[in-house]
Order: sequence, then structure tokens, then C-alpha cells
Amino acid sequence: MTFNSRGTALAAADLDGEVKVWDLTTRRGSASTMRFSAWRQPPMDEVPALAFSPDDNTLATGEIDGRLQLWDVITGQERVTLPGEGRPIRGLKITSDGMGLLYATNDGVLHFWDVSPCKKCRFVLKAFGGMRAIQ
Repeated sequence: MTFNSRGTALAAADLDGEVKVWDLTTRRGSASTMRFSAWRQPPMDEVPALAFSPDDNTLATGEIDGRLQLWDVITGQERVTLPGEGRPIRGLKITSDGMGLLYATNDGVLHFWDVSPCKKCRFVLKAFGGMRAIQ
């Protein structure tokens, strides 16, 4: 799970892969009373990594099958799917300019996607064992 940069929204995924975003400014009390958006359609897999963009308008999900997906936070519509290598994503971070995705796969490799309109390229930064999270 992750909070947006202002702490006004919380995104979480359950083990079936359903992603929900709660608006924490409009509701108080139990999660069942909060507004949420469920974005994914069956068949669903676990979503082990989530990250908000710096402007809080996009949510990135890192999938168990290695795919990266970018979602519009307001509409819940998928913006883009970036192919993976088939290895589970365990950690995910969006760069401060919103143009890069840094992620770690289950085999301990750190990857970077440049998603700026002119590039859209991917490369491996460094490989080392045990990588599970990115802060």
C-alpha cells in the first residue's frame, strides 16, 4: 500500500489483485464507507508494488508477472502497460519528474523505464541479490 504525496489518498491491493484508492479527505470511519475505485478485471494476479506519481494523478502498479501499468487516479482508466521480463516486481518508485520508473524484480535486479514521450526505453541499473523494496 502507498499514500499519495499529500497524504490525502491511500492505494492498496489485495491478494487477488484488486486495487483500490481511498480518498481520505472526504470520509471518516471504516474503509467500507470510503469512496474507492476497483480498476482491474479478471483474471487478476497479486499486485505487489504500488506508487503514486509526484503530481498524484497517476498510480503505477507492478505486477507479479513483471508488467508495469500506469492508471489515471481520478477515472481509474489504464493509461499504459509496459511489458516486463516475466519476473515478479517487488518494489516500485516513480522519479520526481514523473518520467521514470525504478523497480526491483524478485531476482534482485534493479530496472529503470524512461517513460518520457521521446524515449520509452528500459535498462538494468545494477544486479544484486535480495532486493525487495525501493524507498
